[in-house]
Amino acid sequence: MLNVQFGCGLSNPVGWLNYDSTPSLLVKKIPLSVQTAKIARKVIGNKLPRISDNLNNVILNNAIYGDIIKGLPCENGSVDLLYASHVFEHLPLKEFRAALNECRRILRSGGVFRAVVPNLNYFIAQYIDSQSPTRSIDFCLATGMGTESFANPFSRLRGDSHHIMYDLETMMNELINSGFSSVRQAAYGDSSHKEFSDVESKERWKFPENIGFECIN
Repeated sequence: MLNVQFGCGLSNPVGWLNYDSTPSLLVKKIPLSVQTAKIARKVIGNKLPRISDNLNNVILNNAIYGDIIKGLPCENGSVDLLYASHVFEHLPLKEFRAALNECRRILRSGGVFRAVVPNLNYFIAQYIDSQSPTRSIDFCLATGMGTESFANPFSRLRGDSHHIMYDLETMMNELINSGFSSVRQAAYGDSSHKEFSDVESKERWKFPENIGFECIN
């Protein structure tokens, strides 16, 4: 079986082709870049968290460089299982729909796709119920739709900010419109394909903060 995960970050389990589009993977191709990053990480420590995170990506990310929007290096209909965790909210709408088309291209007929995203309804409910005088700021920060300061250039390249947030109905509608069938809301670890347990994180699937989906190509 060919199992593919995209937008994997530091989740690089054996038995899966793990793709990520972070520039850190391009930096790693530069001679001595990993050694340099290790030295810089040791010097910086935890004083500059964002820079430290980027350096850790250079040091620890063992994924294959691949961009779901531009197209992954997979043949048509070659993938049996496909997975994405907290990827789609980082894409503008047109790129999100292009990514769904790419998912369908590489999945075989009958192939299974599972994904999880933040649940917009949860954060809206938190906003409505809040009595905080800064509740609009709290909402933007909690959803990733706003930040406390401008990100550094490297973070901008990585696409750390959120673009479109989804609720259950909207995501199901998008999956169905893209051509997927048997679209259902999924929960952590509920797939009959146990291979997904290698890539799924209980924390990232925590409900109701997040909503998961499973569908068939």
